[in-house]
Amino acid sequence: MTMAAAQRRILDGAAGAVAPGGVLTYATCSLEQEENEAQVASFLERHPGFRRAGPGPVEERYLDERGQLVVLPHRSGFDGAFAVRLERMS
Repeated sequence: MTMAAAQRRILDGAAGAVAPGGVLTYATCSLEQEENEAQVASFLERHPGFRRAGPGPVEERYLDERGQLVVLPHRSGFDGAFAVRLERMS
């Protein structure tokens, strides 16, 4: 099983435990598209009751245009990372 497939199973399993109005935070220590942005887009297609939530208290320089945390080593001096908050609306 690939890492992206394992992450998909974990996300789908966790989604059922989030109450309406609750937030699921998805984070990786990867910069791979299929583990991050593509994983979130696929999750939102499978779970239309969720949406991207606001980023919370994070410095704007670490956020992309969707409010997702994207830490790039060459810009930050830190290891690469990705995170997004997914809110259950219904």
